[in-house]
Amino acid sequence: MTQPEARIVRIIKAYLESRGARVFKIHGGDNPFQEAGIPDLIVCYQGQFIGLEVKIPGNKPSPIQRTIIKQIKASGGIAAVVYSIEDVALLLDSAVPPAVAGWIAGFFDGEGCCYLHQSRYPRITITQKDSEPLIWIQEVLGMGRMVYRKGRNQAGNLRAPYLSITKRDEVIRFIDLVSPHIRLRHRREKLEEARIMLARSSSISSSRTGRT
Repeated sequence: MTQPEARIVRIIKAYLESRGARVFKIHGGDNPFQEAGIPDLIVCYQGQFIGLEVKIPGNKPSPIQRTIIKQIKASGGIAAVVYSIEDVALLLDSAVPPAVAGWIAGFFDGEGCCYLHQSRYPRITITQKDSEPLIWIQEVLGMGRMVYRKGRNQAGNLRAPYLSITKRDEVIRFIDLVSPHIRLRHRREKLEEARIMLARSSSISSSRTGRT
């Protein structure tokens, strides 16, 4: 493994652990006691077995690595070649069990809000007096930041903390993950509107880039 690849492996491993995954780094090379082609990172996330072969852009997996990836998939696991944290984030999202995604969607139905602004990206918030489930959602999805507010509201109650998701890519990931499980119609329509706004802003940005 080259130094650039080793650096990407360390970054991805740290990201996986930040999302609550258990990660094992496989050290390749001419090890007579280890089967050839095992992915760089073996991961357990939300009850799923995941094998990640980490490459720098432009590099491709070897034939034996491709074979092992196919065998893991055929056995019901998840395996892929990844080049960045963005690749890993989307892969982990696909590994979130439907029951977990449904629970998060239900939490958003009851405690969440999607703010739409014409001048900036949509913003997702989930508010709850008990911050523990919000921290869990933040960890599992690897997105957003916790906001702790001081003081009391107009009713005299302590202001509850909330999870704020504002980054464009994270908002898109959240919408894609929870939308199929949203039950309240007005919540679902709001998320669909936000998705359209984000797609429109992306196309406008791309056209501007193309003209410069």
